[in-house]
Amino acid sequence: MDYQIRILVVEDVLTTRLFMKKILKKIGFTNIVLADDGDHALIELKRGTFDLVLCDWNMPNLSGLAFLLEMRKFEHLKNTPFLLITSETDKAKVMEALGAGISQYIVKPINSEALEEKIKNAMKW
Repeated sequence: MDYQIRILVVEDVLTTRLFMKKILKKIGFTNIVLADDGDHALIELKRGTFDLVLCDWNMPNLSGLAFLLEMRKFEHLKNTPFLLITSETDKAKVMEALGAGISQYIVKPINSEALEEKIKNAMKW
């Protein structure tokens, strides 16, 4: 399938970032921008609009939730679907993330079928 949306992937680990891009391409997404941390991602947000953000939770400088709060300050991104990528399974932490306004979350390790389903849910397809 060929999905025509613009996706920002925010992940501090290079191998995971490249793996995410590979999975997204396998699913059929082609317009993918990569950022290595929340600060770099904020720069990308200033450059343009994204239809979906996939973001790691635990990153140096700016966590995924802190990045989400900064992202929501941009008027044009207030309702952009935000998928949090995490190894966190603690129910209280997941509830914290949902309370912060994430659209969906996915627990690592990630596979293409689960990611595609989470994206469809986040995008309300």
